[in-house]
Formats: sequence, structure tokens, C-alpha cells
Amino acid sequence: TDTDTDTDTDTDTDTDTDTDPCEGVTHGMCWVRTHPMMISGLVVQMPDPTSSDVQRYTDDFGANTIHLWATGLPDELDGWQAHTEADWISWVRDDGTSAANHSLIGDMPPAAPGRLAYQIGDEPRNMDDMHELGVGVDAVRVADPEALVVVNFGNPDDGVARDTLAEHFASEMAGDIISYDYYSPNYSSYEPMEVYREVALDHGLPYWRYLNSFSYAGETDQWPEESDLRWDAMKGLVYGYTGHTWFVYQVNLAHSLTSAFFSSWGSWDAVTQAQFDIAAGLNREMAQLGRTITLLTSTDVRFIPSTSIYTPTGTRDWTPGAGGDPFITSIEAINLGALEFQDVSIGFFQDDEGQRYTMLQNPTHASADWPIMVEDRAEFRIEFNFASAADSLDTSRIEVLDNVTGEISAHVLTSTGAGTAAVEFTLDAGDAVLFKYATGGEFVQQPE
Repeated sequence: TDTDTDTDTDTDTDTDTDTDPCEGVTHGMCWVRTHPMMISGLVVQMPDPTSSDVQRYTDDFGANTIHLWATGLPDELDGWQAHTEADWISWVRDDGTSAANHSLIGDMPPAAPGRLAYQIGDEPRNMDDMHELGVGVDAVRVADPEALVVVNFGNPDDGVARDTLAEHFASEMAGDIISYDYYSPNYSSYEPMEVYREVALDHGLPYWRYLNSFSYAGETDQWPEESDLRWDAMKGLVYGYTGHTWFVYQVNLAHSLTSAFFSSWGSWDAVTQAQFDIAAGLNREMAQLGRTITLLTSTDVRFIPSTSIYTPTGTRDWTPGAGGDPFITSIEAINLGALEFQDVSIGFFQDDEGQRYTMLQNPTHASADWPIMVEDRAEFRIEFNFASAADSLDTSRIEVLDNVTGEISAHVLTSTGAGTAAVEFTLDAGDAVLFKYATGGEFVQQPE
């Protein structure tokens, strides 16, 4: 990320706080606030990995959680745990049993080493499906009461609303984590992101998502490009998602899917593709951003379309005061050519001390809807009016998180008049930047 401002890196980054991150929050939210952001890649029915295969997943790829499909328990997990102590998540079937040995949670003991969560089934489409999943949710809770229970939502049946199913999980099934998948690179992808965000926030639950890194067998010319991967990863953070799983990392030949990360599927020996390294870099950036995002509450997400006819369903246009922000008066893409179109996406957050944060994304990416099908950098200008600011607020600067290093730097604002100022950012396609006001309070971060 390039920032067209003067910088001063002598800002306080001490992250000690007396606030209990678990006070008054749900079981799932307590886990999110006290652990690194969950980053994984789903491994579907693969043979036991070697030590170097596991090291490539955790160290090279940057995943911090083993993520197994419905056959994962117990033997596939054993193969991974022979080489790593990383946390793990496994799918189970609708009734809570492993597809490998047909036993409830694969005969795993309660609080098994590294156990993080169980995903019950996948993509329920109607209320009948939800009732079937309820059997598994109840059974897993009895078998392992402290395990986090995840349900992942996909496309519902015609006439069934996404929020109806998610609301049932959150309220009637006392769910721990709402997850979803939707793999379109187009404007349609924003609506489900907002639906699951709203339901989760209403119930104080974390919300996680799957990211697109697959193709169907025989369609490998449809790999996501670098800007597509970056846009997909960063937009989840703009919306406040705190768990991210690439679908898929590697997959058995029996399935009709192929991984964008490997030159062939079904083998740990396959050569990695360029997308592997791109996603690995994004995983490290998400981990740095996640040190803060996991401690924030999303207060709003807004969109500034390049033209009104391209406003995505499920988004609202930005207006002053959105997200409770008291100072921003203008957000715009600048220095555009006569025929250039540039959208803007903005997420607003608040920490437990009431400090406000903003995340600005350049949502342009190669596979976007026309006419945003470009991979260009773009320049953005944000203007502020600090006339109502408290005397304790330093209105000469904002504090910005470096996505790569995790360091916080002070970016000097350009004065534009009495009490007004502006900042400009240059962002690559899909990229995002997170900043907060210089209140004198800490820029919250989990320790590395």
C-alpha cells in the first residue's frame, strides 16, 4: 500500500490494556478476541501429509489452523498432528458423525488437543435442513461442550431468505459462529456478506467465510487473478469477518474440484502455482490486520459506486455520519480519466474504548463486473472537519496500520482550512488500508 502523505513512525504502539476482552461477550467471540485470526485452507480427503507438507501449509502458506473435510476424523487429523500442534477444525455430517468412521465427532474425546471447532454439515438450503443440522449441533454439544459449533451457509432454496436460516441458527440453535460461502467475483457477492454480518452482529457472534481458490475439473483457465484474490481477502476484513478459509487448499482426485494453489490435485507432491504465493502473502497481511480487527466491532459498511446504476444489492451509499464517524465529510476517488470508473468500499469499526477506526478498500479487480474490470492502482481522498473535536484529539494526523509489518505510523494530514484537513491514499486493485484518529488512546492490537 502506498500512502501519499508525510509519515512519522514515532507513535505509541503499546497494546497493554486493562479491558477484559471476554467480558460480556459470547463464547465464540471470546475465542476470537483471545486468539490470532483464524486463517486456513480446506483440505479435502487427502492422504497423510509429510512433515514438509505440513510445514508448507503452516509456514509457507501462513495458515494457522488445520481445516479438514467430513472424513477428517480421526485418521486424517492424526496424520497432521504427527507434525504440528496447530489448532484444528473439522467438518462432520449433519448428525455430527464423521464420514470416515460414522462415529459422533469421529470418537474424538472432549477438548481433544488442538480442537477449535466442528462445522456441522454444509450449506443448509431450507428449514428442514436446519432441523436436520440441529440434531448434529445438539449431539456435538453433548460430546464436546466447549467446542465451537459452526454452520456454513450457501445459496438457499428459492423463496427462502438467507437471514431466516442464519437467524434460526443464532437464536434457536445457540450457534457459536456463522460462516458462509459465495464465490462470485461480481457485485452479487456483497449482498450475502452483509446479510450474515448483520445477523451475527445482532447476536454478538463472530462471522467467518470461505474464499475462492478453486475451479471445477476441466475449467482451470478460470483461476482467480492476483487482484481477485486480494479483493476477496480484503473485502472480508472491511466487513469485519474474523475467520477466513481458502476453498480449497488441496483436494482428493475423487472430487470434481481443483485447487488454484497446485499444478495438479490429489497429490502433496504437486508443484505450487503463482496463486499459492499470492495467497500466502495475503494470509500474512490478514494476520497482521486481524490483530486489530478481532478486537473491533463493525459499526457499518458503505459503498460509493462509480455510477448509481452499479450500486450492488445489499450495500448502502456512504453519507457523512455513517458508522457513527463524526469527522469524515468526503470520500472520493481522485485523478480519474474521462472514461475511468472507480468504486470505493468503506468499513467502520469501534473498539471497547469507543475509539473509531475506518478501513478503505479499492474494490477494483480483474474479474469484476463491467466496467470495473481493471487492475489499476487508484487514488483516494478523505476529507475531515474537526470543528467539533475534543481538545485532546490531535487533528494534525491519523494513525495507520501497515498491512505487512503490523506497525502503526502517524500520517500527517494536509490542512485545508480552519478545522478541516484531508488525507490521500494510493491503493492497488483490491487493496485496503486501516486507520484511526489520534485520540491518544492505543491502536488496539493482539500481541504477535
